[in-house]
Amino acid sequence: MKTLENIQDLKKLLFNPYTIYTYDYADGLIINDTTDYIEIYEIEIEDEPFDEFLGYIITYASEYDLFENLRENLILMDLYYDYSPSQVEAILFGILQLTPEHQDIIVIDLKKHLKSFIQDKDQAEEMITQYTCYYNAIKRWESNHKETEILHQLEISNLLEQLKNN
Repeated sequence: MKTLENIQDLKKLLFNPYTIYTYDYADGLIINDTTDYIEIYEIEIEDEPFDEFLGYIITYASEYDLFENLRENLILMDLYYDYSPSQVEAILFGILQLTPEHQDIIVIDLKKHLKSFIQDKDQAEEMITQYTCYYNAIKRWESNHKETEILHQLEISNLLEQLKNN
């Protein structure tokens, strides 16, 4: 694992048009870190306002590698056991970088997980509300494919906004 300790390195990584990545703010994404196609960067920037953005940037060698990691996460996902909004957010952000064919596969599976959880009234109301927001964002995105439909729901949108303004 590498560490990102300054804003310039973070910007260089995230704003590189060839970087395929996702963001996990709470170690929720399942990663097989023994593979050669994934690099993990821990964000440890002490400068304000970036000191509030903790988590990991996970980069992939190819779009297919990202797709496979997201698919693996959906296979192993258990929203009932460990409420994992950071895992869901990492998958949602990753979807935006996939090919349309791969997007469809991931979206269908993610919606099934979210819908099942939302319909279970025994779950915590706060988590039902949060997962409902994600589900509705996916539905809006499916109708118009505007990235902002999903991005505005995610923690990374705040980080990207801060980087653009800095």
